[in-house]
Amino acid sequence: LGVSIGLFDNTLREKDEYFYYEIYTSLNKNRLNSVIEIFKDIFSGEKIDFKVNKLLADIVFENRIQYHKFNILSDNLQKIDETLSKLGIKDNKYECLKGTSFYSYYLLNKYFNGEKEFESWINMNLELPEGFDLNRLENIKFFKLHRFNLYKQNIILRENIILKNNLSEKDIKDNRIITNRKTIKILLDDCTNQKEGEKC
Repeated sequence: LGVSIGLFDNTLREKDEYFYYEIYTSLNKNRLNSVIEIFKDIFSGEKIDFKVNKLLADIVFENRIQYHKFNILSDNLQKIDETLSKLGIKDNKYECLKGTSFYSYYLLNKYFNGEKEFESWINMNLELPEGFDLNRLENIKFFKLHRFNLYKQNIILRENIILKNNLSEKDIKDNRIITNRKTIKILLDDCTNQKEGEKC
């Protein structure tokens, strides 16, 4: 952890808004969770004070955005633990995260908890194909396949995204769909055991 500090009357205090932190990928699960809790304490405004000879330190480094990020990270890791537990997998270093996003595990956790249909929102900035017919702005759907390779257990989860409200011409700017916070419905399907040639 690096922060910008200055010396004021033999006391080190926070100065400016520079900060830097790094978390090593080699940490095991317990150590990582401890580090996350330390960062949550620091960014919530916990005072750091110490004394070396005549030099004092009195540093309060509050950053609510970073605190919120570490809360999200902690929640996501808990959901991943729940998901792995349901699959009977023990992963001491979160090796499963390599090449797979937190969002993918968020969806997998929802699927395993029986929540296969739910609402959310989406921001879009998509280039339209050349010659796109604006009459096709109704009933737009997207899908994405989320692939997991969990210790020889292969899982394929399909995320179906359906816009709740149709797009309009005002959502089109310079041949792109640009819109924010569009309400969507997400449907989740397990495509793991689809036979070759079947459409998932």
